[in-house]
Amino acid sequence: MGLFGIGNKIDVELLRHTPLFAGFTDGELSDVAKLATREDFAPGETIIEQGRYGDACFVISDGQASVYLNDVYATTVREYTAVGEMAILERRPRNATVVAETDVVAARFQVDDFRKVLAKYPTAELRVQELLTNRLRQNASLDDD
Repeated sequence: MGLFGIGNKIDVELLRHTPLFAGFTDGELSDVAKLATREDFAPGETIIEQGRYGDACFVISDGQASVYLNDVYATTVREYTAVGEMAILERRPRNATVVAETDVVAARFQVDDFRKVLAKYPTAELRVQELLTNRLRQNASLDDD
């Protein structure tokens, strides 16, 4: 089904299914949805590349992609999954490479714009920081394995 409706605009109700936006209010989701642009990726195309600095994060709308840590397959991500979201928290190299397995439609969010929305909504910013801090812990435990 995907996140995009008529005119390639994000459907706010569907955006609620994305864990990154869990607990956002209607107003917060509406502002976030306005930031999204549609980006299409062909099978085999790199969505994000480990080691590069990110200026955007993506939410998979349709399709699936493989995640690789140090060129080793880690998992497959599907609809409503955010990738590259660590760029929201801090400017550092990407932790993983994400490659489209199928045709992928993704919502692209420019990090600087996203940060402005979070600054407007301190409770949303706190939720995102908590989620991303937990993700950092999970990634660190994977590195220890």
